[in-house]
Amino acid sequence: MALGLDGSARFGPAILRILASTDAGAPLAGDVIGRESELAILHSFLGSIPTGPSALLLSGDPGIGKTTVWKEGLADAQLRRYRTLSCGPVEAETRLSYAALGDLLEPILEEALPTVPEPQRQALEVALLRSPRSGARADQRAVSLAVLGCLRSVASTSPVVMAVDDIQWMDPPSVRVLQFVVRRLKDEQVGLMTAARGARADDDPLGVVPAFAEDRVHAVNVGPLSLDALERVLRDKLGEGFPRTTFLSIYEMSGGNPFFAQEIGLALLRRGGDVAAGVGLPIPDR
Repeated sequence: MALGLDGSARFGPAILRILASTDAGAPLAGDVIGRESELAILHSFLGSIPTGPSALLLSGDPGIGKTTVWKEGLADAQLRRYRTLSCGPVEAETRLSYAALGDLLEPILEEALPTVPEPQRQALEVALLRSPRSGARADQRAVSLAVLGCLRSVASTSPVVMAVDDIQWMDPPSVRVLQFVVRRLKDEQVGLMTAARGARADDDPLGVVPAFAEDRVHAVNVGPLSLDALERVLRDKLGEGFPRTTFLSIYEMSGGNPFFAQEIGLALLRRGGDVAAGVGLPIPDR
């Protein structure tokens, strides 16, 4: 199935890779520049949540801008008065069991925990270190059922967006619980939005593809910015532009990656702001 970059079509049996827009234009919201197609798909995903479970899978290289789109999704969800549950795992915490799950659920625990059966509530409290029985081991099935119950309780009154940035660093126990939950969602107003480091748009650590209907899974591989969009990003972030030949060199070296381009641009401004004949671009140590 073919898909245009206007974000209006749905996805077929296999998750489609949607390359980043190469068209420059006015940013649709906030500081997001040159991501019109990604934002159109993002808004379509958010709009579908009240009618049942949906997922948005963002992927891309480090610095390419996937977290920018992810943050825009959170901001848009809040404007729509959705409940937002978010976390951003880091590599150093991958060995900490249920660390990411605790971050996700923290905003709703006080209101949602009393709605689940006592054995499940106790298991979740042990898993999240909220129980004085610190020596007990939480039963993973009970924890998973408790999380499912909490989500169903909150989603019964308002759409819910669960958003995970850098999901590749999520601790395995949290991943297994969310996989359990995903497989049991039916018509709840729950949306899952993840951002993963890498070039594959079909990475699916939570198993949403086999669990959700085909047209409820949206995948976006965030790619390089266009020339015009990257030039606008540099002007916006650095406060000034570069001669055209210099900018073209920055674009080529950065590969259209906005973070890399900003770092190179900053280093170049410190050196004088232009590239003399036969002199290469500075490459920051970090």
